[in-house]
Amino acid sequence: RHLTRILMLAVLAALALVALVSWWLTRALFRPLGELLAAADVMGRGDYTAPFRIPEQRELARLGNSLSRIARHAGEQLRAVEAERDHLRATVAGMAEGVLVTDARGKVRLFNPAFCEIFGVPGSASPAQVLDLAREPRLVDLVQQVLAGGGERSLHLERMEPVRRTLALAGAPLGTEDGAVVVVRDITEAEQLNRMRRDFVANVSHELRTPLSAIQ
Repeated sequence: RHLTRILMLAVLAALALVALVSWWLTRALFRPLGELLAAADVMGRGDYTAPFRIPEQRELARLGNSLSRIARHAGEQLRAVEAERDHLRATVAGMAEGVLVTDARGKVRLFNPAFCEIFGVPGSASPAQVLDLAREPRLVDLVQQVLAGGGERSLHLERMEPVRRTLALAGAPLGTEDGAVVVVRDITEAEQLNRMRRDFVANVSHELRTPLSAIQ
């Protein structure tokens, strides 16, 4: 009986010690580590602004400070990219030339109001509808040629809708990115001036031919 009591006390003491150690590990290690893991998971989903507590333990504090620096640096880079994107969108939107940007599969990613005005595309159209609403097979062919590795391509075409226009299209690959960009310029006025110049030269040549023959 005496031995049994000793063994029972020893078991109880061991259980108490295990419980104490488990509580200490949970409070000092596992819970702070779980919070850091949860913070890292939030960062992995793209949220770098969610606050988290830096643990008091030395090694975990180093890990927490590293995560904090990563979040701050990633947030700064993300804001810089967003500012650059907004600046690019504002620049493209303000261009007089039409601009169309596609991905590697030929799906439209970006277009500006000038492109919509030139091809008669409603401004409310989604990127997936733009090429269909433009109703210009040669534009689609130009994009496919650029994406197929043809380098820079260009063509001139006549549009009768929404108004009669002469357009110059220039397509090029997107540098290191997969995709293509097409810039559309309205050269109707320039073509009219060239036509007037050719007609003027032809008329002058015709009108001068008879007196020159007589003088000769």
